[in-house]
Amino acid sequence: MLVTYIEAIRQAMDEELARDRNVLLMGEDVGVLGGAFKASAGCRRSTAPTGWSTCPSPSPLIVGAGVGLAVQGMRPVLEIQSSISSPAGSTRS
Repeated sequence: MLVTYIEAIRQAMDEELARDRNVLLMGEDVGVLGGAFKASAGCRRSTAPTGWSTCPSPSPLIVGAGVGLAVQGMRPVLEIQSSISSPAGSTRS
């Protein structure tokens, strides 16, 4: 059976959300919309009320929140939208 890279990521996230109540999926448009790359599309909510969270926040804020959650013992999985057109994300001169 052929599994794409995104499908493998989605399956791993879904398994961990179901297995561990400390896993939290968060990022821009995760869950219902499935994130920028659809990696979280179809992921079920964990039995914990904080299974996933959509954050309309800039990437540095999502990363900072993830670090803070990890320090507190949570296992955050962060999905961040990349933007090649932004000056900070561009390698073009």
